[in-house]
Amino acid sequence: MNKLFNTSLLIVMLLGTTSIAQAVEIDGITVRGEAALNYSMLTPGNDSLPNSSAGDDQVYSLNQAQILLSKETEKMAFMARIAFSPTEYATSPTENENSNFGNLEQIELYYKPSSYLYIGFGRFLTTLGFESSTRMDNLMYLTTIAFSQIVPSFGEGVRAKYIYNDMTVSLTSYNKAPYVAYGDDRKTTKTTELSVSQTMGRASLFAGYLMGTDTNAVSGAKEDKSAASVYASYKLADNFTTALEYESKTSKFEAEAHTRWADSTSLWLVYGLGQHNLGIRYEQVRGANEIGYGPADEINSITVSDKIAVSENLNVYVEYRQDKANEMIFPDEDGVALMKEDAGVLSITGLAYF
Repeated sequence: MNKLFNTSLLIVMLLGTTSIAQAVEIDGITVRGEAALNYSMLTPGNDSLPNSSAGDDQVYSLNQAQILLSKETEKMAFMARIAFSPTEYATSPTENENSNFGNLEQIELYYKPSSYLYIGFGRFLTTLGFESSTRMDNLMYLTTIAFSQIVPSFGEGVRAKYIYNDMTVSLTSYNKAPYVAYGDDRKTTKTTELSVSQTMGRASLFAGYLMGTDTNAVSGAKEDKSAASVYASYKLADNFTTALEYESKTSKFEAEAHTRWADSTSLWLVYGLGQHNLGIRYEQVRGANEIGYGPADEINSITVSDKIAVSENLNVYVEYRQDKANEMIFPDEDGVALMKEDAGVLSITGLAYF
């Protein structure tokens, strides 16, 4: 009863929210932002569902908040992302405290020798992956397992971009990549990322590859890594979008003979009906034991979604995701570990943006 009351209360709060201002210009700088309030339920053992981007069970969560600043002139361009980042830090050998602060996750600075060529440095967001770190740009709120565990995220280095008509070619060299699989200890890493994207009418195509060597945070051993990303999306009609995505990553320590790997294949279908965008997504992950799923080698995940455009600046997402593994890796309803092959989450999210 309390679960239903809290869920109903959240929906009423979100539907009653007034819209906020559009993106603003300050001295030629474009400012965009978003913030998400999430309430989740039905998760295994009253915990969060792994790699789902949903919050903890039966808890109101400020799940995503960020500000994006950008400016472009004839000869330069820059973009910065400041994100809300709850962080726990040690205040003594026995105590920790929480701090909520804005973390400068991304800053990209470019010089433009021509209108087609960008050469820059900074902390870059990877070009790989179908989903965006800016949730307002995604088809669904709950992200794929691939987004959380297979696709690399931010990295520091230099980048060159060539943009002509509807084609973009990007080449990046990273020397530090402090998130996900690439140098999360912030030690030196040398990875190179190449990608090509093309829009042709109703179709969008992308292919990207990253490879290089990192230093493992625990052992200090050298580790060869790679990541691949391919996707295609197509608008069957103005209100009907389909997409197919494939992501993979490999990892091999210098003292090991075998290569560790994991990959993900996803299919998306999203249909617009008035204020609603009804979606379904299927994802199959192989090599799941290499990305934190214990003994399970395969995960099959299905997500159904309704994205409701409440106003010009507010979306409400009602989504259910069900994961099924080929081993007992999820806790049961009492929180007893390794008791079930399947687990799910019902997620209600309000995303306000400008």
